[in-house]
Amino acid sequence: MTFHVPRWLLLLFAVVCAIVAAFFIGRSSDSDSKSDATEQNLLCTEEAAKKATLVNGFAEETRRAGDLALALEGTGAPVPSGPFFHDRRGLRVEVLECADLSEDGEREMIVGLGGGASGTVFHWAVFKVGKTGSWDLAFSRHGVATDRLVIRDGGVVELTPTYEEGDPLCCPSGRRAASFDFVGDRFRMTSPRFSGVDRLIVIGPEGISRIGPLEAWTATPVDARLVFGDPSWILRESGEVCTLSWSNLGLEIVFANLGGQDPCGPEGSIGSFEVSGVAAAQAGWQTSEGARLEMSTGELLRLYPAASFQNGNLVLVSVPTPFGDDGVTPAFSATMLRGEAVVFHGYVGAAGE
Repeated sequence: MTFHVPRWLLLLFAVVCAIVAAFFIGRSSDSDSKSDATEQNLLCTEEAAKKATLVNGFAEETRRAGDLALALEGTGAPVPSGPFFHDRRGLRVEVLECADLSEDGEREMIVGLGGGASGTVFHWAVFKVGKTGSWDLAFSRHGVATDRLVIRDGGVVELTPTYEEGDPLCCPSGRRAASFDFVGDRFRMTSPRFSGVDRLIVIGPEGISRIGPLEAWTATPVDARLVFGDPSWILRESGEVCTLSWSNLGLEIVFANLGGQDPCGPEGSIGSFEVSGVAAAQAGWQTSEGARLEMSTGELLRLYPAASFQNGNLVLVSVPTPFGDDGVTPAFSATMLRGEAVVFHGYVGAAGE
């Protein structure tokens, strides 16, 4: 028995087969293309790290951070004077590792930059694979002298040295740890853990009343250590003044004792303090009125309409002078650079200075 299939049905079948074949070939081609692109992007090489640094903003941020440190202190993180990457005259890739920090099945690239012979990392960044197949800058940190980055599941731990009085540069007494993790779709500092109160600067009618959890008028270096941990540096500038710095929080507090007792011990009182740089901004410092580092002059003036420039700084809050006359003295001010707040200065004067 012979069956005759209509010609139109054969043509329809051929067209359907062609469409199905084209679909699967296209999917295979797209898959291969995406696979090739992903494979290319996930290369964790020094060449890829250098290219991502130079092309995607990390190098420019690093230069700006170094320029800021030099402008404010005359020292700070190295700024390449010639080629950005150079064994002697520029920066080097000191840390390079790829890991799934965001736990989304794709690896991120962690790059740490340093200069000099110590191997210290002054700047580090996290790059994510972008939609266009390039390493996109997801997070950067600048100006904190880091002697080790520990890459762990879901995040990065930054270890910075702590120096007690008399410690040589080679041999710090301890380490401070700060952790950074993806929270939602952002990479940010998650430890030392803090609430808004922990990084809040409270300014009342008589001046600074709180620096985070510290009662500004009664806190001592011992209290500061309990709240913020061991300082990164201790500098005894004279028999009356002692400066404690916490570099990974961007915080520096000057303690004083004018009565001949130890300003670095339980007899010290807060004279002044500063929060500065990228580390302070990432730590979350702000005033009770909402002023934050990296705000513009206009934004700060909206929060403090009576603010004015004095001696190069934008004085946000003034209080009656403690010296018995009718004048006022700056209690809280901001150093502005290129129209942006880069340092907050607070005057307490608890030691009577």
